[in-house]
Amino acid sequence: MFSRQKNQVDIKKSTLKILDRKKDTPTKLKHLRLILDSVDGMEAKALFCVQYEPIYKIVYEGVIAAEANLKQRGVHRAQREELESMLYLLEKVLILCPDNLNGRWQLHSISRLMAKLIHPGNSIRLRRDGIRLFMIWYQCLGKNAPMYVHKIFASLIPGFGNELIWPPSLEEPSLGVSSVEITPVIPANPGEKQPEDPVGYFLECILDYMVTQAPKIHWNGGPEMWAKSIDFLYERFKEFYLPKIFPNFQVVTDIYKPVLELPEPRKSTDMSTNLMYTCQVVFVKWIANYAHSVYRSTDCYHPTNVWINRPIYVQHDDAKVQASPHSSISGDRESLASYTSIPSDVDANVLAKDVILGTRENINLLHEVFRRALLLNFVHSAAIRRVICVYKDWIQINVPELPVFMLEPEDEDASEDTGYDTPKGRLRTDSYYGAIGFNANNNREEYLSHLRAGAQKVLRVFFCNSAAVFLLFQIPKHEAAVALLEEQVDICKRVLNIYRYAVMNTRMDPKTWEQLLVVMLHVTSTVLDPGQHGAKHQDTLGRKLASAMFQTLIVSWVKASLNVPISVELWDQLQTVLSQLTVFDDLVTEWAKTMETLTRVLARHVYNLDLTSLPLDRLTEQKAKRKRGIESGIYKEPAKQVSGIPEGTTFERKRNISQQGTSSDRKSAPFSQITLSPPKKSSLKRSVSEGSILPSRKEFKENHETVEAKVERVRKISRSMDSLKRLITKEGLVLPSTTATHQSDWAEISSSTASLENTSNIQVDGDSFDGIHSSKEELKGVIAGGKIKGWLPNVAAILWRRMLGVLGNVNDFTNPRTHAHFFQIITDMWATLQNIRQNQGVSLDNLCTPMPPELVPPLLLPATWCFQAFDLPNEFHRGKVLACSLLCDITLSNQDIKFHQEFLCKFYSTIHKCIIANNQYIVNEIVKHCGLRFIAKMLPGFSLLLLDLVQAAHSVLSGDDLKNTPRIEASTLLGTILSVSDIFKCMKVLQPNSMQFQPVQAQYTKLVLSYLIQTAKVEQTSNARVVALQSLTIYLCKQLMEIRHSGYPPQNVNVPLPEYQSRIGEIFGVILDSVKVVNRSVVLIAVDLLLMLADFAAEVTIYFPNICSKIIMVLKWSLQNSLPVKNSTSTTGRPWEMENRLFISLLLSLGEWCMRTPLNILLDSNHENQLLVSAVFDVFVIHILIHFCL
Repeated sequence: MFSRQKNQVDIKKSTLKILDRKKDTPTKLKHLRLILDSVDGMEAKALFCVQYEPIYKIVYEGVIAAEANLKQRGVHRAQREELESMLYLLEKVLILCPDNLNGRWQLHSISRLMAKLIHPGNSIRLRRDGIRLFMIWYQCLGKNAPMYVHKIFASLIPGFGNELIWPPSLEEPSLGVSSVEITPVIPANPGEKQPEDPVGYFLECILDYMVTQAPKIHWNGGPEMWAKSIDFLYERFKEFYLPKIFPNFQVVTDIYKPVLELPEPRKSTDMSTNLMYTCQVVFVKWIANYAHSVYRSTDCYHPTNVWINRPIYVQHDDAKVQASPHSSISGDRESLASYTSIPSDVDANVLAKDVILGTRENINLLHEVFRRALLLNFVHSAAIRRVICVYKDWIQINVPELPVFMLEPEDEDASEDTGYDTPKGRLRTDSYYGAIGFNANNNREEYLSHLRAGAQKVLRVFFCNSAAVFLLFQIPKHEAAVALLEEQVDICKRVLNIYRYAVMNTRMDPKTWEQLLVVMLHVTSTVLDPGQHGAKHQDTLGRKLASAMFQTLIVSWVKASLNVPISVELWDQLQTVLSQLTVFDDLVTEWAKTMETLTRVLARHVYNLDLTSLPLDRLTEQKAKRKRGIESGIYKEPAKQVSGIPEGTTFERKRNISQQGTSSDRKSAPFSQITLSPPKKSSLKRSVSEGSILPSRKEFKENHETVEAKVERVRKISRSMDSLKRLITKEGLVLPSTTATHQSDWAEISSSTASLENTSNIQVDGDSFDGIHSSKEELKGVIAGGKIKGWLPNVAAILWRRMLGVLGNVNDFTNPRTHAHFFQIITDMWATLQNIRQNQGVSLDNLCTPMPPELVPPLLLPATWCFQAFDLPNEFHRGKVLACSLLCDITLSNQDIKFHQEFLCKFYSTIHKCIIANNQYIVNEIVKHCGLRFIAKMLPGFSLLLLDLVQAAHSVLSGDDLKNTPRIEASTLLGTILSVSDIFKCMKVLQPNSMQFQPVQAQYTKLVLSYLIQTAKVEQTSNARVVALQSLTIYLCKQLMEIRHSGYPPQNVNVPLPEYQSRIGEIFGVILDSVKVVNRSVVLIAVDLLLMLADFAAEVTIYFPNICSKIIMVLKWSLQNSLPVKNSTSTTGRPWEMENRLFISLLLSLGEWCMRTPLNILLDSNHENQLLVSAVFDVFVIHILIHFCL
């Protein structure tokens, strides 16, 4: 208590002393400093308001004295400290007497002091402090500042071309004040460390002081003047410096009524030495920081403030599009602490943000600066990354509060009206009104409604402007080209990540979707132009971004098709662009992933099948469980489910392949995913494979939770219940209190580098919501002309069909590699469709037969591409081979659709020309995929190709390639044709040596028989040789059976056998020769075949008596050579099981023939004068002896 009284006495004494004219200046300065150190800001303000004249006189004399001491005694520590003390007192005068200064009080006196402090000849430190004091004085003057003060402000940064000639002219003609000498106070020391970039250094200082110095000033009008001060400085900066930083600066970006033009491609130039670009980077980073992450302190809020509740952070995974570690998004957020111009005083930052975003002009300026930043060279990638980071956090709502221009306007028409009367005042924020202590919500709402543009317009502006980062092409031979290219690739991937996030997580209206698609088409066609920029080299932007860009484009297109209608012109443009880029194999790869996903969606929504749990697969699993005994007491049959059959899609109907076009006019199924009333039970039973179409109680709860979360997110974004209601109407959300049920479905757009499988609710546009009760059967997706967003049967069918042909005609591809890749994908996709067809109408309980499927997959769709592929040159060899195999599979698969005559004629003609063209690879595919199925299918007119297939099989078997040719299929094909040759001997066939499609009469049985005999003799692969032997044996059985029933006289009657029966002996000889070969597999089969032929021993004895003795002798010889010995595996190198099995087969076959052969033949002598039966018994005796010895 006593110390406070003493302190007050000292202040009074010091006040009297500074007012005493007898005291010298140093004494007055001492007591003035003592007063300032002892009182708070309000008391100091009161003192200065009363005694401002003598105080300023003291400070002025002190500054002049300190300057004189520096010039007389030199620059020493004591003199520096004296000057710093005087500058401290001068600053106190400036911040405590702003209203006096605003009235031009001591204008010329302070002007001279400021001119000395900011003199270019001063040291860097003093010059920086002088600029800070000048910025305080300049904003105190405000609009009352004379022209020469404005000129001084415009000359603070060196190198801009508008520096004043020092000393500056400080004359005021009206007052007749003459100028005085202006010299540096502390001249720069030659050894003083200078900043590397003086221009950027002083620009950062000015930008920093524009914000940080305003809250220090004690205005009589209160904190309201802080915002005016910052606004004044910002306007003067825009007037004097912005045209210099950005030459030819003109705001062409209007966020409220955007007129967007796509950026054009441009060549990179070396801009690293241009000071203006350095200043652009500084200004961009400064304005981005204040527009980005500055937040309002909660203690500054008015109680009625609903602007922001708490920070909102949306978790997302952008790192999945990384092609290298450099593209990680983890470094995308630049910390505010890394930018030194932002102090710890948050209120000043909030005021600066309110100024930057306080008028439409400033908001448009902000986006124009961002647009120009995106046009910078990648030498200045820091500014580009900062802008992209700002847009990313705005779009992903990773900021504590959204900027006002991203909020939805209250009146959409008013926001578009260019005649709107813009208020002259600036935006009054809650932090400001809370500080001055009165409520101004009405005024705030007025400004908010005026400044709101809506997130959709911001998205459109970003999509258009961000395309510039893709369209800068580096100088190939530049020394920094490689590093700059890596920077560009990384930045481009960040932009693509934002596109993907917007596609998968952001509500966009039709204009925004269209803008995104147009931008993606423009960027893709320009960057990936195969005719420019060295597309064949790997070190190009196009090659490094091809996969990510194709993936983003295709996925965006699919998502857009599910949410908004896309014009025919855009679809045509997409096909034109992609068909020109088919030289990139990445395009075919990404297209394949999309088609795989769309096929799963098609199976689920159109055919009611889940490809991960097909009926036939489940039946197989059930059988396996029963086999393992799991079903006992545990296994339960799946429950039956009842649902309706969908009616009308764009796919072909059963037994009508001509209807392959898409149509969006058909009515979709009545079981839409939106159920507004309890559905009626359908009278048609469906298989369990189609699944339940009604949401379960658990699904109902989950869907409502999803809606609640979405409504809460919209509420946080909009900050207004009116905006919330409007967004709910636009987006088709249903509040949890309603009775509508949304069955969520997976957005089936999968990718290897981006997680794009997210839930996508089926939604209804707000204007059509009321009529759903009466028109459920007419619900159609947006792609089909309806208003339902998401997957429906007609949507899945149309989108699948359109994306199938989005690459154009595959046979127009110029790259043989992508051509072959495409056909491989089509083959896999066709196999999936075939699997779907096989699983249709499958009953799981075997108690009821499901209804026949109304819709079947379009299995004939790829046939046209296959036919056209055979007309391509030899460079497309691999694609032609795949097309041939796919065409054979399409034609010979188990379909219940009748083929048109035109299709069959085209197929037969194509196969005929391929066989006679002597392209062995294609011939191999024909043999492999036709083979037995071609004859078993018995299509109309199939016999035309029998002779062609004979020649094809022979060419395969006569080749030297034993591993990569279908030799087994070829041998099987010959055997099959031989079996049916008698049935179709009167049918005409095509000549295999003529290009003309002219059927002729021909006999080919003898030719086939010769090829099979040759194969059985010399074929090196055991399986193909065995098949030939089996085919010949079947032929033998057939001929011997015919002899048995026809009763031909014996050979000794001299009646010749028919020609085809005259080769029976030759065939027997081939089989007997096979018994003697080394290959035990062939020997075993040959012995078994002889055992089977023993049933015809009577016919052989009568008509071919010499063959019986040969058979017995060969079997006896083989049996003798195959007698088992101990450790046969180690002595012969053959396994014991195989030798034992062969021995038993020989023994049985020899015994069977001996039992069926007449006695007179057994008693005949052989060439060794030994009875045949005696030779057989000798082998048996040897076997018995060996058996007992072992």
